[in-house]
Amino acid sequence: MEKRAHKVIERWRADLALVGSVKRSEESLNLWFIPRVGDGTLDRGDRPYYLQRATLTDEFRQDRQEQLSATALVAVAPLADTATRGGLLDEGLLNTTRKLASLLEGSTIENAERRAALQAALGNALLTLGERERDTTRVGEAVEALSAVVRVFTCEQEPQQWAMAQNNLGYALLNLGDLSGELEHITRAIRAFRASLTVFTRERMPNQWATVQNNLGNALLTLGEREVDASRMREAIEVYLAALEVRTRERMPLDWAITQNNLGNAQMKLGEREGSSALLYRAVKAYRLALKERTREKVPLDWAMAHNNLGNALFVLGELENKVELLEQARDAFRAALQEYTYERFPGKWALAHHNLGNILVVLGDQTGKLVLLREAVVAYRAALTRYSRESEPLDWAKTNCGLGVAFGILGERENNTNHFLEAAKCFGQALEVLYRAHLPVDWAAAQNNLGNVLLKLGEREPGIARLRQARQALEAALEVRNHEQMPLDWATTQNNLGNVLFLIGERLGDLATLKNAVRAFSAALEFRTPERMPLKSAQTQNNLGNALASLGERTGDSQLLLRAIQAYEAALQA
Repeated sequence: MEKRAHKVIERWRADLALVGSVKRSEESLNLWFIPRVGDGTLDRGDRPYYLQRATLTDEFRQDRQEQLSATALVAVAPLADTATRGGLLDEGLLNTTRKLASLLEGSTIENAERRAALQAALGNALLTLGERERDTTRVGEAVEALSAVVRVFTCEQEPQQWAMAQNNLGYALLNLGDLSGELEHITRAIRAFRASLTVFTRERMPNQWATVQNNLGNALLTLGEREVDASRMREAIEVYLAALEVRTRERMPLDWAITQNNLGNAQMKLGEREGSSALLYRAVKAYRLALKERTREKVPLDWAMAHNNLGNALFVLGELENKVELLEQARDAFRAALQEYTYERFPGKWALAHHNLGNILVVLGDQTGKLVLLREAVVAYRAALTRYSRESEPLDWAKTNCGLGVAFGILGERENNTNHFLEAAKCFGQALEVLYRAHLPVDWAAAQNNLGNVLLKLGEREPGIARLRQARQALEAALEVRNHEQMPLDWATTQNNLGNVLFLIGERLGDLATLKNAVRAFSAALEFRTPERMPLKSAQTQNNLGNALASLGERTGDSQLLLRAIQAYEAALQA
């Protein structure tokens, strides 16, 4: 049957075949959904859509067209790689979703399983549209619909249907948590995936087990990104590696590529958190492996996603190792992704790629001194903000404002333009209205650190120490989250920034205690900023330490402090 279906798909150049058999005695219809690509199950990105068989009762005849239309369009979503297919999703699925919602609202369907089938079709359709548009409202509606499905089934009586419903609900909750930044949605997603795994075991249903493992890894990673403790990220890596024992390239090439991509995400995020080049190189390797199957010809959207992720890993690695060639490779990867992520077809992904492109242009502009790159970064961030809004994508909106603030801060320094610093401070202030410490401590701390830096630059250009005190307050707030044990790279960065603020306050006030605190901050930063690990940043901090020691030595007449200052300057020159 499957071979015949594939022949029909090729003949008609279709994306999906619906194959069915009617059981007259039971008045039911058994359906199999066979896609153009994949390994026998319908694969919606990271969430296979399990409708290998759907049994539809006789009473379903009146509205089966809408449910089948939604199911087919949802299944074909990952293949929407042309304007025609995109139009089918934009118009066909949207119209079908409205009809399903109307059916559920306007009819009294007494059969619980019948109603659950419609709710599932509606939930998955809403989720597909919400993912595509990065629309929090639609994804929230999908969660409501899929939650209703879970309440119909029990693990004891319908274990597989219950497990599938838990998996689909988990996926929707994960998307909602990712868009809204609310951790409760992500923790609920983890519970749903773990519940699904009590039925989908590796021994009985290995393919389904691997799929839910993959989804669980995504949820753990998303939560780990928002927590200070990196243990969730490490668990995500273990979960992905377990899934790859079943999802092999030989048996399930596209699923293998999906999990390789996700493994790369986890290794990249953990490598960024810990300042580990080894993990970042592993992430680059994982993404490049994924691209062996995620070709542009076969799955163009997945190809674009893999290039976007590869760009992120190369970006972090290039920044860590101060290698312009890696940063240029990252820029090229982001631009490749934009060949598929057009505003008309995928506005959310288009905005994300512009945000990432802005990130890389900022670092390239900073390292090369090319103002044109910094201005291009501002254009890229502002492009992303034409799509992101505080109301619909608060976390994306806040992060893009942070990126724009960094770009303005560096431009202000290069052009000696106070207005740029004021614009940067405004960007970080807006972001902090959304990034709450309780919900997003890591992002909150990053914004506080960047705000402190900009306030320092303003303080350097203004008399008095009012701005400098604000900068100190912001940086000390960041250090309440950024600690040496869990976030050593970020901790060292903020210690260096705090040292700069304390040094300037101490100089202006002639306060020896504050200058000594500056020395302590720079010395702390050098515990991680070593010449071997970060030669350029090590040299910068050694120079800062030398300045603080020299100032103290001159004010106190202590020759030992002056000798230590000379040693710090020499260390900076050697690095």
